[in-house]
Amino acid sequence: MNNKELVSKYIHTLWTRWMQHLFNNCMVNENGDYIMHKKEVLRRTALMCTPYELLSEEEKDKDRRVYDDLKQIFYSRKSDKEN
Repeated sequence: MNNKELVSKYIHTLWTRWMQHLFNNCMVNENGDYIMHKKEVLRRTALMCTPYELLSEEEKDKDRRVYDDLKQIFYSRKSDKEN
């Protein structure tokens, strides 16, 4: 699998986990609509509006883990090509 496909697969996995998290943290009304709790909306809105430099170290670590995963994808692909 080439780098583009590996990264695309990883991005899809992140998106899938994110969607599962969102749906698991919503209420479902009698019509089957998913409703996000106000507390979650406020928290996520605050994160969405915060520049990376101002994030807490805990939040930055979440992004750093994504970087580490991507770095591993590229590092392992480079090693494959060298061998």
